[in-house]
Amino acid sequence: MAEPLQILLAEDNGTNQLVFSKMLQGVGVHLTIAHNGLEAVEHASSGTFDAIFMGPCGCRRWTALEATRRIRAIGGYLADIPIIALTANAFADDIKACRDAGMNDFIAKPLRKKILLEKLANVVAGSPQRCKQAETAAHSYLPIVAPAAVAMTRSRAGSRPHSV
Repeated sequence: MAEPLQILLAEDNGTNQLVFSKMLQGVGVHLTIAHNGLEAVEHASSGTFDAIFMGPCGCRRWTALEATRRIRAIGGYLADIPIIALTANAFADDIKACRDAGMNDFIAKPLRKKILLEKLANVVAGSPQRCKQAETAAHSYLPIVAPAAVAMTRSRAGSRPHSV
């Protein structure tokens, strides 16, 4: 069985965190949640992730744009890690601001499972260590794993770690 994708979700809204994690049930993913931009930078710099999904993160403790700039500035693998914006504002100016900050792509809210899985499939396909996973995902976007679908890690501000 392939190792789960390591995904960092920076999202300050508990409902959006739950929706995101539910959409990933049945997919080989370990999800780490950051509740603001500062936590996103801390998690990114101390872990090894395959992708970062960046929600708006509110106005406190660094916006998503500021967090993205700081993650890119760390360098190393974080200079190239896929960072995907999750935004309700998908106007041309908003998309340009995301790209200027260093984000690779965006998903317009409300989230759609098919779109989310397509973005994850692109992450898998673009990663040399994940090519084998991409080959096995011919008829579904990502490898399907046993029911312990999404292992989650909560940061200090959240509740205890759990699996969904």
